[in-house]
Amino acid sequence: MPDSAGVARAIPAPKAKATLVIFVGVDCPIANRMAPEISRIITTYAARGVQSYLVYPDGSLTKTQVNDHRASFELTCPGIIDGDHKLVKALGATVTPQAAIVDAKGKVRYLGRINDLDEEHGKIRSKPGRNDLRIALDEFLDGRDITRPVTQTVGCFIGS
Repeated sequence: MPDSAGVARAIPAPKAKATLVIFVGVDCPIANRMAPEISRIITTYAARGVQSYLVYPDGSLTKTQVNDHRASFELTCPGIIDGDHKLVKALGATVTPQAAIVDAKGKVRYLGRINDLDEEHGKIRSKPGRNDLRIALDEFLDGRDITRPVTQTVGCFIGS
């Protein structure tokens, strides 16, 4: 799939130990609140061989809007507009923000939240108690089974 710069991107990414796909929305306050942590995860795990992509499941967005969103939140990985929901369906995403870890063979190894900062809609912790995505990435990269391969995600629903 082409990213917002027109570069073709493959999932899973060639030569990556894992491909991290994070579904986000420009107007989702939960995804935007999570953006600093998403940015830190992208940077930290790139050094460990993880290729990250942001996926925008809103087909009405332009490449410029995606690039502006990425720049305003310092999200350095490529952004993909998934207006026809091919990635949404293939990876099982239902809300933004939601993360999927895809192994080199294309199998989804984790699908869920970034962390538990948002307990439920309107109920936000002062700091996360569990950093689910980081834990899953560490377990996967260390060759261990992911202890919680699916976590419930609070976010903005992805429309059809």
